[in-house]
Formats: sequence, C-alpha cells, structure tokens
Amino acid sequence: MKRRFIVTVVLTALVYTAIAGKTILNGSEKDIKTQTSMSTPSSAMLSARARVGAISTLPYIESFNVSDITTDGWLISDPAITVLTSGSFNMQIGTLAGLPALSGTNYLISGFDTYASRNAWAFSPAITLAGGTTYHIYIYAYAKGYSGVKDEFKVTVGTNQTSATQSTVIIDKTGTNAVSISNWVRYEGTFTPATSGNYNFGISHCTATWDVNAVAFENFIVSESVYVEAPKVDIYSIGGLLSATKVTNNSLYLAETEPINYTVKLTDATSFIWGFDATATSSSTTDSLSTVTYTTEGTHKATIDASGPGGSSTGAATHYLIRPVVNVTSDIVYNFKAYDQATTSYFTESNYVVGPNSYYKKMAEKYSLPANTSVSISKIYLFLGAYNIATANQSKNITISILKADGTGGLPGTVVNTVTTTYASLLGTATVSSNTTKTYTYSSPVTVTGSFYIAIDFSTITTVSTTNYIGIVSTTPRKYKDASLYLYYNSAWVSSGALIPNGQLSAYIAPKITYVPTVTTSVERYKNTDMSIYVAENRLHIQQAEVGNSVKIYNMAGVNVYNTVLAADNSVLPISLKAGIYIVKIADKVTKIIVK
Repeated sequence: MKRRFIVTVVLTALVYTAIAGKTILNGSEKDIKTQTSMSTPSSAMLSARARVGAISTLPYIESFNVSDITTDGWLISDPAITVLTSGSFNMQIGTLAGLPALSGTNYLISGFDTYASRNAWAFSPAITLAGGTTYHIYIYAYAKGYSGVKDEFKVTVGTNQTSATQSTVIIDKTGTNAVSISNWVRYEGTFTPATSGNYNFGISHCTATWDVNAVAFENFIVSESVYVEAPKVDIYSIGGLLSATKVTNNSLYLAETEPINYTVKLTDATSFIWGFDATATSSSTTDSLSTVTYTTEGTHKATIDASGPGGSSTGAATHYLIRPVVNVTSDIVYNFKAYDQATTSYFTESNYVVGPNSYYKKMAEKYSLPANTSVSISKIYLFLGAYNIATANQSKNITISILKADGTGGLPGTVVNTVTTTYASLLGTATVSSNTTKTYTYSSPVTVTGSFYIAIDFSTITTVSTTNYIGIVSTTPRKYKDASLYLYYNSAWVSSGALIPNGQLSAYIAPKITYVPTVTTSVERYKNTDMSIYVAENRLHIQQAEVGNSVKIYNMAGVNVYNTVLAADNSVLPISLKAGIYIVKIADKVTKIIVK
C-alpha cells in the first residue's frame, strides 16, 4: 500500500466515573500525547543567524513554513530536554502527527519535558514600531494538555532576542489561563509601544508541570489594523467505500444511485457556493451540507468558493468514483480518508486502543452500504502496529465475526458469520514493532447485505502486559464526528467517539469484498428489455440479448471464470462450473445465477 504511516503515542489512561447509574469513561481533550514527525533539531536551528536590518513593512506574517527558522531571522532558545522520551523534543520547525498545517507544510512545535518544566522560546527578528500606535498581534496555537493538566504558553514583546528583555506579555495562556485545545485556535492581543524603535516578539512554551504534551504555533502576525484573514475552507465527505489499494487517486466505490454527502466548515467567510461537475445532481449549492449523486464513473471534484472581509478562498475534494456492481469489483476497502494519518494508539503501556486492554477486549469496524447493496467478503486484513504474544497464549482462540448493522441505533446486531482461529495462525508468533499486515482467508466467501461490522474478539487474553499485547493501526483522531470504530465496553457496543475523548477513529480492520447485485431469483428479467438469463443442466440460457455482446461469469471471489461473445440473440452456452453462486455480466447488465 502506498500510504505513509506515522506511529504516534495517543490516548492516555481514562478514569471511571459514575453518572446516572452508569459507569462511563471520562476524560477531556488532553488525552492525546503527540510525537513529532521530525528528528531532534540540528545545532543550526538552535543558534542565531543575523538578519540584515529591521522589518518595517506591516502586516508582518510568519507561517513557519520553512526548514530552518533562522533563515527568517528567528532565534530558538531552548535548554536541553531532561530525558528524550517518545514525544519529548526541543522547540523546532516540524509537524505533529494528525495536525495538518494551516499554511504550507511545517509550523513551530515544542515537545514536553519528562522531568522538568518547559522554558522554550522563539524570538522574532526586529520589527520597527511607532511609539503611541496600537498594533494587533495574532497567533494560532495547538495545545492539548495531558491527563487533566493544561498546557501553558505566552506571546511577549521586548527589545532583544532574550527572555530577560521580553518585558510585556501580550497573550497570556499561563497559570489559570492555561488551555486544552485539540485543534488550531487563533489568539490575539494588542501592544502600544511608548517609544518608536525596533522590537522583538517572543513565543514561549512554558508549561510548569512536567511531562504534559507537545504544543504547536503557526501564522504569527503583527498588524497596524485589525487583520482579517481570507476564509478557511475545510471539506469533508461521507459515502461509499474507499479502496485500500488505489490510494493515489482516492478511489471510492459507490453502489448504484448511492450519494456522497459533502460538508464544509468555514472560517472568516460571509458567503460561499458549491461547485460540482456537469454529471452531478446536488441537493444544494448554498447549504453547508450537500448530497450529491454522480451518474458517471471517473474523477469528480467538489469545490467551495468562499468570500469574506479578508478576501476569497477555494477548497476542493476529489474522488475517483467506481461503480462496483457494473464492474463486478473485488478489492480491499477501508475507512481511511485521504487526509487521515495512521497511528498505533495506546492508553498506557501495552494497553492499545485497538486491541485487548484493561477496559475492553472486543472491537468492531463498521462499513456502511445502502440497504439493498450486497457484498461477499473473502478475506479480512489486520494492520498490526505492535504485537507480542506469550508462548502459553499462542494456541488460544481469536474470534472474527461479521454482523449486520441492525442493532438498536445501527449498532452491531444479527451475526452473519463467525470463525475462530488462533493467535499463532492469524498473527504469528514473532514480535511486531513496525506496521505489518496479517490476513484471514474465508474457506467460502461470506455475503452480507447493507451496512455491516467486522468484530474481533480478543477475550482469551485475560491480562495484557509487556509480553501480551496487540495494537492494530487506526487513524489519528478526527475533528469531525465520524468514528467507524466501535468498542464492546460494559456489555454494550459504543462508538469510540462516544467512549474515548478525541476518539473519532477508524481501525485498519479491512475486508476484501466483491460487490454483488441484489436479486431475488436465479433469473433476472430487466425492466427495459426482455432479456432473461438462467441455468439448466450445465447450460447457460440467454434470451433476447444482442449479437456481439460479451458474456463474462465471475465467482463470488471476483475471479473471471468464463468468457465468450454472443453469436445469436438467443443462445444456449455449455458451462462447466462447480456448484455455487456466480455473477453473469452481459454488456452492462449483471445478474446472479445459482449452479447446483
């Protein structure tokens, strides 16, 4: 698979709390500890580089989208981290897993210190300001906190690139003002210098408590007037199943007439309009939610043109749509979207979020389909990020179930199929420390109609430890409420987003499926023709077809087992097939036949 995976420490220990007679898992937005995707900063990044002359043109905007902050005249001052552990690192330019940049690729980041308070600074180059003039200062920050402790930072101004000369605090998020924010938030303040001169601004990560979390900063702005940014456009879509093997063009399988629901989140916009191609039918071009049906396969793009006081912006979402029933498609599908990053998440050591842990030992990934759409499942793929199994447990059982989404509120309900295998057979006996694919192959494909769940039961692992743990890869937490991972907690199924703070997750529990047309008999008579297809005595009978049409037969695993071209409109074709269910495709018509 051509997808870049970033392993990140995510989701810390949860607390049991009794509310209204029920025990739930409680926490706050601090529950993600995030690791940088960059390495330890080089010595050049921690030393000053002189900038020629002070900056006199405003607004001054620094997005930190550089590889070396000193090239823009900035200076980082950060004492050595006491102990470099997973997620602890000096202030530097980089990215945090699961946090896209607002502008470009990089931004300013600073890790936690395991055994000391943070005292990291980034100082701006000199900026010329006029005495008596009020300036507006802006910065975007991300500071999740951890285990109930909030992160602290501040923006200051002084006359040099040292903490001792930073005499005025402009934005104060320290002490009782400390924050816990799980997405970018813009903060602002003002500064009126008493005298004209050159001033340096400071950004300080100053969390007093040890071992809290990484923070990030972007789009630092100094302006003489209120600065209004161009609109920010964030498009999100739900619908269809995403290919796990065709990730480069974001391939999406959509059943016949199945729509895509597009949603947009706008910032600093006063008006907007959707744009869809000519083959699309949309419910609205001016509502934040638009339901769109496409009539053709291929590349389709949804766009948003937004306007506001700060200007205009355009956002887009592109998919390559495939009508799987028409093409009798067989592929591996999953719920990872183009902007998702992959991670192996845990609460505490050996207690992985997608795997057996101290809170639950059964989980399920949901796949949404229209009620009249059927698929056959031939394999299940598990993407392991961490695994170790004691010898005594290698022969114990794992249960894999396929369940319909017909429980209360669409939760797992009717069991369609259950199989049992062992840890050694499915996952092996060797320790896994990097992303590894494991596969279960069904002896006969399992057919299910409508939305379904794939549930994995690890209950035979009664205790997790450093010698018994399983961590399946998942997405990093999403900012939208779109969790497809469900957890069996306290004898009930619950969405990961409802159970875990910042738990809007999808797991890499991926089926290989073949779309199957839904029919009621082995003879399909189409409304727009008199063509009929049926099997009798090892012969395929085709009536009222067109001469020259191709005839293809597929088994339920999607393998093409028969091909021919019709020489007459009424044909009887000898076939030699094993007993079972098959798909017949004649031109663009498909049907299911049963060979006995």
